[in-house]
Amino acid sequence: MLFAFVSTAYAQENRGLALGLRAGTMGPGAELMLPIGKKLTVRGGGTLFSITRSRTEKDDDIEIRFDGDVTWGGFRALLDVHPFGNSFRLTGGAYMDQREVTATGVPVSDFDLDGKIFTSDKLGSMTAAVSFDQSVSPYAGIGFGNATRGSRVGFLLDIGVLYQGSPSFDMTGTGMIAPTANFGPTMEAGLETFKWMPLVSLGLSIRLL
Repeated sequence: MLFAFVSTAYAQENRGLALGLRAGTMGPGAELMLPIGKKLTVRGGGTLFSITRSRTEKDDDIEIRFDGDVTWGGFRALLDVHPFGNSFRLTGGAYMDQREVTATGVPVSDFDLDGKIFTSDKLGSMTAAVSFDQSVSPYAGIGFGNATRGSRVGFLLDIGVLYQGSPSFDMTGTGMIAPTANFGPTMEAGLETFKWMPLVSLGLSIRLL
């Protein structure tokens, strides 16, 4: 009976557990939100975004198939502070995820150079991959929406920035195309400025308790 009284008092003071469904820069995802005081809420959730595309480009000389794959996903742990006790919040925490983009170009026709034929096998292929090796990325941002208070269904908006470190760029090639991979280090150096990633997400919240 004492447990029921304490649970009821806690629910009245802090409201309860809420579910959030989101879509944004990191892809679609879901999270759980739990208040730990009048102005503090902890959030834990994850995202998963994966897409694969293929297309073939053809000109007068050669036909090339391009395959691309984007994989973003992982978990996040965040703390919301509502300094004014309303829907506005300051957010800090970390993302623990994987982000990788891979693209491959493969000739699917022979190449005729002034009457000399180079087969697609001899031409080879080229693969480039961009990844972020930092396993834990700090996050800071602002937002609107207090899922654990107010109406049972609410609107969520988050705007922030993620420090992901410098991306790694890897390029490999086969056949006659292989020497092109020597430009890999130069291209990686050009990506060093992409240490910060802006994040925006919109969503709906549903209070469960």
